[in-house]
Amino acid sequence: MTNFRYTDNLLYYNDLCLFDIAKKYSTPFYCYFGNHIENQFNAIKNLFNFKPTLIAYALKANSNRSLINVLSKLGAGADTVSGWEIRKALDSGILSKNIVFSGVGKSHEEITYSLEKNIKQINVESISELRLINNIAKNLGMIAPISLRVNPEIDVGTHKNIITGDENSKFGIIFEEAKNLLVSLNQFSSLAFMGFSIHIGSQINSIKPFKLAFSKLLELVNFTSKLGIEIKTLDFGGGIGISYNDADTINIPDYAKLIKDLTHTLNIKIILEPGRFLIGNSGIIIAKVQYIKTTKNKKFLILNTGMNDFIRISLYEAYHKILPLEINDEHQDYYDIVGPVCESSDFFAHNRELNRVREGDLVAILGTGAYGYSMSSNYNLRPKLAEVLLQNGKDVLIRKQETYEDYSQLEIVDGLT
Repeated sequence: MTNFRYTDNLLYYNDLCLFDIAKKYSTPFYCYFGNHIENQFNAIKNLFNFKPTLIAYALKANSNRSLINVLSKLGAGADTVSGWEIRKALDSGILSKNIVFSGVGKSHEEITYSLEKNIKQINVESISELRLINNIAKNLGMIAPISLRVNPEIDVGTHKNIITGDENSKFGIIFEEAKNLLVSLNQFSSLAFMGFSIHIGSQINSIKPFKLAFSKLLELVNFTSKLGIEIKTLDFGGGIGISYNDADTINIPDYAKLIKDLTHTLNIKIILEPGRFLIGNSGIIIAKVQYIKTTKNKKFLILNTGMNDFIRISLYEAYHKILPLEINDEHQDYYDIVGPVCESSDFFAHNRELNRVREGDLVAILGTGAYGYSMSSNYNLRPKLAEVLLQNGKDVLIRKQETYEDYSQLEIVDGLT
């Protein structure tokens, strides 16, 4: 977030003038900074040099092939939650041996596909899933590498919609159930037990929940060792928060030290699943002020982008910085910044102080690299946006804006008489 600055009243990201970039493309569009992605990845990689570590990028954050390719060239793996995500990872240069497959609702077809592609491991989330994987592997004449995703049942202090490790969560296997499974693992003849996986939530800004969850995980590791069962991998998941508004978040060296201290006696491979941490602050949406509307109590900036392009603010009432690409007026004003979608929840900011802008001016919504395009929709029949990557001083179009023909081509209009 500190890479943005104004020079001669124009907004720059490092040495790139965003106003000049915006003139090349039709707004609105997503714009990503490749060097930020690389820096975030290397920050983790350099701190986890104490044990073999797989940094498996969580594709759900943003699955554009060009962005995944940036990470694959750095040696990243992939954390996937669907068959298509596995396929996209492979298409983007991720090696199959570096792909993990999570998610509570894996289908027969997806499990089969993952086994046929020889991925690293499947993170199992229920007893029913464990049985299904065993049966599929048996029919394929294979041994399926599996890890048990466990639920530590703790409060992580993040938004309720992105908690995945409390007692009411659909994710993972509770510890007592996991212990019972470990005792009876030998009845599953087509499974190879790799270790454990844990993922307690998203956008976590305190290290305390990680300390509690990982300490409980170590107790389970000790229980497993007493049974004489070898552990090869520990998947510590993701969830590291990022700063959207210059607020304090987790110190990454402290996070690395926590895992180092907990695992120093173990002969294992560490797996991490960062998504938002790698990609969140690597992206912005550049949009146009379509209208300025003044009412009795409000002054609205109506942008040409909406909640269909970036729903995080509407879902979580989240804060994202919004900056004009050009400062035309030094005076400040207060605006409700909204989109064109026919929903009252279609907003980006309430009563936000901003340099005065004019109709037709351009603004940047910061921190939209994660869960932007990947959660976008055609609601109100609005097209999905183009994506642009800034890398090595160049700007490259990495996805075209959707056309009406693109949207309509899968419809079948002659099926009924």
